[in-house]
Amino acid sequence: MSRHPARPGIAAALALLTAIASVCGFAYAAGDRQGASVARGREIAMAVCSACHVVAGRQDIAPILQEPTPSFQDVADNPKTSTGSLRQFLRTTHWDWKTLPMKMPRRDLTSGQTEEVISYILSLRRRG
Repeated sequence: MSRHPARPGIAAALALLTAIASVCGFAYAAGDRQGASVARGREIAMAVCSACHVVAGRQDIAPILQEPTPSFQDVADNPKTSTGSLRQFLRTTHWDWKTLPMKMPRRDLTSGQTEEVISYILSLRRRG
């Protein structure tokens, strides 16, 4: 048994704080999932795309291609860039050694990996 009976005001305050925490926790969890998706997208892009593109501002190794390719920042800041346009582009581009000028090869990313790379690219978009 408790030595001090709960006062009605404290019980109500605790109930309110619990309700607020659960709502904030849900919002945090949703934001946390988005942040995790962006982080995974960056990791995938660094592993798969950085040979040809500047994927991040602080990229340890420069792209190896002599032909300029758009940086992910340029792609993100293009007003025509959208989730749909990126998805379509990543699914349909093809390249072989005979194709000049070069076009981006279609990478065999899973649909989940594609969505994470898209989340990363769109997270770079400058607001304003």
